[in-house]
Order: sequence, then structure tokens, then C-alpha cells
Amino acid sequence: MTGRSGRVHHGLDLDWLEAEARHDPISHAYSLWDARQEPERTRFVRWDGEDGSRSYLLMWFGDPSAPVVHWVGRSPGDLELAHEIPATTQVAVVPERVAWAVLKQRRANQSEPLLTLVGEAPRSPPSRPGSTVRRLDADDRAEVVGFVRRYPDRLTAAYASLDLSKETAWGAFDGDRLVGLARAPVRLPSVWVVGGIFVAPPARRHGHGRALTKAAIAAAGSNGAKLSLYVRESNAAARALYEELGFRQFERKVWIDYPGPRQPLPVS
Repeated sequence: MTGRSGRVHHGLDLDWLEAEARHDPISHAYSLWDARQEPERTRFVRWDGEDGSRSYLLMWFGDPSAPVVHWVGRSPGDLELAHEIPATTQVAVVPERVAWAVLKQRRANQSEPLLTLVGEAPRSPPSRPGSTVRRLDADDRAEVVGFVRRYPDRLTAAYASLDLSKETAWGAFDGDRLVGLARAPVRLPSVWVVGGIFVAPPARRHGHGRALTKAAIAAAGSNGAKLSLYVRESNAAARALYEELGFRQFERKVWIDYPGPRQPLPVS
């Protein structure tokens, strides 16, 4: 498809993506990880501007019928990409400047501002007593599945099928009782993305969310990486916690939730 100042193409060159990620690892983290780790579930549609600029859609088909779409880039004239978002899309995360065009295509359940935060060498206030965090492994599966059943939520849903022998996830414990979860779905040399941070409602406001986030910060830092995460702008409590831990705002986007099948999302 050709627009006024560029052209839409299907596919994305991995060498180009890796080069762009070296300069801006935060924006391209999900794209590079998914292209490497799950190419069979990943599709790209790009906009090539006549001036050499480029924007693209990352479509992740975790559920083959309902992709999650990320719009990356700031190319002038790239609004044609809005027409390329599949009608079955479950969630689209898009720049503010194009949100109106994406919403115009299809009625949404909800849309709201979403912040990308980045942490690097953050301040480290002490955790409150009673919160112990450790890396989860395959022996913890039954405990994790039980936790998901007790607290069904879009943030906890991914843990039910997570392979804890391969994935990086942490549990917060109050004594022997699992009270919170966090995971790092993206682990690149320069940046990790943490998501799915969830603390059981009865255990909130006891420092477990702070302890989980600090564990992710420490793990990323030990691998020489920054830590990135999404948070809804309206979630004042989570934002205050992340700011306390030294995170700064990197980007502001719009999260658009459409009717249809539900998938877990790494958004606090």
C-alpha cells in the first residue's frame, strides 16, 4: 500500500532491527526479543518513508486469533499503519499521536495513557520486614498454579503455563506463603523488561511489590542491563513505588483494549 509520503511493506529486516536496537534498546526490546525467540508467533508490518524514516507494527500472536500489537516509530505520514492492525487485535500499544487513527478503525473497550519507565542504578530503600523474594523454579509450579487459581487476573494468567525451568520469574513470600509474582519476559544484553507484577490483595501495602521490583532490578543489573516496564499512568501507587526506586519516564503511549479473547499483559 502506498501513502502520500511512503509505502507499507510486510516484514522487517532483522539486521536493521538489531542496528536500531543498539541505539534505542528500550523502544525495540519486545520486537527484537520476539523476532529471535518466537519468530513463528511474530509478524511485522513496516512503513518506509521517502525521507528514509521508518515505523512498524510488531504483532505477537500468543493467541493465534487475537494478536497484541505494538506500534514503534515516529515517521511522518505513517498513519497508513492504522489500517494494517488486524480486526481481531486484542490490545494495541501505540504512540499518542496516532491513537485517534487507531481508535477510529474499531470500537475499544478501554483506552488510557501508558508510561514506559526505565531504571538504572536506582536508589534502594530497604524492604519492609516479612517480604522474602527468590527466583522461582520448576519445583514451585504447584504453588504458582494454586496462587493463580486463588487470584485470577490478567496479570497472573501467564504464570499458569510458564515454564519455570526456563523463564525468569520471582515469588514474594510471607513466611512459606506465596503472596506475589513478577517475571522478566524480555532479557536482552542491554535491557530487561519486567512485567506481570502482582501482589495478592490481602498482602498489599506490606512491601512485597517493592521487593519484587528490587529483585528484578538486581537481576538485570548483574547482567549489565537496564530495567524497563510499563505502568498505567492512572496507577498512582505503582508509579510512586517505581519513582522511589529510581525509575524515570522514557515514553508515553496509549494502551487500547479491544473486545475479544483475553491474554495476560505485562502492565501494572
